[in-house]
Amino acid sequence: MLAALMAGRLAAWPFDPQLETGELLAWLRYEGVVALVDTRLREGVSDVPEPVRRAVADAARGEVARMLIRQAEARRVLARLEGAGLPVLLLKGSALAYWAWPLPHLRDCADVDLLFADRAAALAAAAALVPEGYARRQHFGDDATREFLCLRHLPNGSRLEMDMHWDLSANPLFWGRLGFDELLAASIPLPALHPGARGLGPLHALLHACLHRISDLSSGGGDQLKWLYDLHLLALALDEPAWQALPALAARHGLAGVCLDGLQTAAGLFTTPLPQAPLAELHQAAGREMVDTRRLRSWSYFQQQNLRALPDWGARLRWLWQRLRPSGHYREDVGVSGGALLQDRASRLLRRLRG
Repeated sequence: MLAALMAGRLAAWPFDPQLETGELLAWLRYEGVVALVDTRLREGVSDVPEPVRRAVADAARGEVARMLIRQAEARRVLARLEGAGLPVLLLKGSALAYWAWPLPHLRDCADVDLLFADRAAALAAAAALVPEGYARRQHFGDDATREFLCLRHLPNGSRLEMDMHWDLSANPLFWGRLGFDELLAASIPLPALHPGARGLGPLHALLHACLHRISDLSSGGGDQLKWLYDLHLLALALDEPAWQALPALAARHGLAGVCLDGLQTAAGLFTTPLPQAPLAELHQAAGREMVDTRRLRSWSYFQQQNLRALPDWGARLRWLWQRLRPSGHYREDVGVSGGALLQDRASRLLRRLRG
């Protein structure tokens, strides 16, 4: 019902009038769709309890205020990186908000995701942001993930986060699937954000959205509606030539199954019109892939595939150790001691291995 409301298919409030407002807001915040639902309610949905309408509107104003802070900071950061001569691409909602969604403030984002050509470029970008008040926070070792965080604390107690990536995925299973040069060549401008801002082109953005979704599912994150709505909007944005090119592109990078699963899940919720011929090609290509996408929802299967993707047992042991024992930065940010964190992660590992 919430998906139908988000897609503008409902003329009347679909939920029980007794639904507790605080519970509803917590739900909308978790799904990342507060501002979008507020917009749909303003467009004329009837029978909405007045306390709900007011509470959602108030929460949406807070979301817009936070978006404006992130937007101003993203412009400042992009200008600094442009001045340093560092090519960069915006990822996920940081980019989609400015071309796929109807209005930028409707796409909830917790941080700004930036993609660089390699780790050296990401480190150079982090150094360029030091004068802007940012400090690099490396939560996991270089062998565990291909990203780190640049963090800036604001005087009001809030924080701004720039996620610095040099791969589209933090998981070894998907490392190196799409190179930076290919992504940059097909990228699109985002002038509404900054004159020099660029994001992934529509096809690459769709593949990345599917990739991000399946990785989060494996860690127990679930299907957040804002991510599925990304896929819905991206599918609507593809023209006929793009749909014809999608199966071959996904198959070339071993992402046909991941792409098919994401598109079908989004379409099931939002009744997205999907052309059948490209879906049939994706299905055939997925059947030839070594990884069973349907099993990637299983944490243990996903980690097995991550281990197999690493080149040797030395790399596998380093990856396991760094995942099990994050850095001092991580322990500081979550506020636990090293021993307690190690014990907690070991316990979680055992629970997951038991299913």
